[in-house]
Amino acid sequence: MKVKAPVAEVYSGPYSPKQSKDYCYAVIYIKKQIDGTKLTDALSTFNKTNYGSPVIKVTAESLDDNRGIIVVNGLGEKNTAAVYLQKTISDPSISALFKSGNLRSFIISGENLKVFKTEKNLIKYLEFFNQQK
Repeated sequence: MKVKAPVAEVYSGPYSPKQSKDYCYAVIYIKKQIDGTKLTDALSTFNKTNYGSPVIKVTAESLDDNRGIIVVNGLGEKNTAAVYLQKTISDPSISALFKSGNLRSFIISGENLKVFKTEKNLIKYLEFFNQQK
């Protein structure tokens, strides 16, 4: 008797698995728990100290009534954005702000960020992202 190998599940959601040269770092936070301005300022300072690139920009906006999103643009390809994510996690000034409330940071392509801002479903995006590794 032959046993069939399991078939890999094919992603069929709204996000594109296509590689991009335009990855961003994003932080989703609860507005009542986190001062978005402090977090934006901390990321801007982090960028000046560690990168000094005028291409890297930090923006903040409201995602919905309860959550805000801070986006760092200009990071380039996925590997560079992943390194940026790791550096923010290990930076004491950024990690101190993360401990003060409910936040989630991740990297995302510019194309998928547009979809995320429409969908606004963090769990769905993180499930997609974790399948792409």
